[in-house]
Amino acid sequence: MRSAIGERPARKEQSATDCRWTWSTVKRAERRVWEVKTVPKGEPHPLNRSDVNQLLGQIEVETRRSAKTRVFGCLLTPTVTTQDDAAEAAHDKIVLVNQGGAAVKLYDVLADRLRQYDALCGDNNAEARGAAPMTIEALLPQEDGWLGKLLAPSRGRLIAADDVSANFPSA
Repeated sequence: MRSAIGERPARKEQSATDCRWTWSTVKRAERRVWEVKTVPKGEPHPLNRSDVNQLLGQIEVETRRSAKTRVFGCLLTPTVTTQDDAAEAAHDKIVLVNQGGAAVKLYDVLADRLRQYDALCGDNNAEARGAAPMTIEALLPQEDGWLGKLLAPSRGRLIAADDVSANFPSA
């Protein structure tokens, strides 16, 4: 990945996604459209077909807008279960991401690496700044395209914290 852009589409757009991430790879541009589900008071209900259908519509809009870009959906949900028909509909177009598990884990791990980097830079001298990236790079995923693979369609399975952890070497 050479560069990434994150943006919030204009609210006036019909079927607007909550967030859009776009990046380029050697082969083609990729886009992830995000739908964030929240739960009012109480236990989260199982992810249902209606939630998935909303994101499938957003994927269709983005695909028409950028025909040469590979577009997938990311559905961020507090739920820990998925109805069978929702999982089937999401199968090859959407990654289902548990917000309390996977999303928080990804944030926590990356924040930890940034804090370690800052600490390694010490008093901001050139020698410390030069050594810090090598130390931190060893603690980052080594596989090229790891984020794109993590956010690839999950075949109806809900991505959890362990799925995120599997990408990172132990600290």
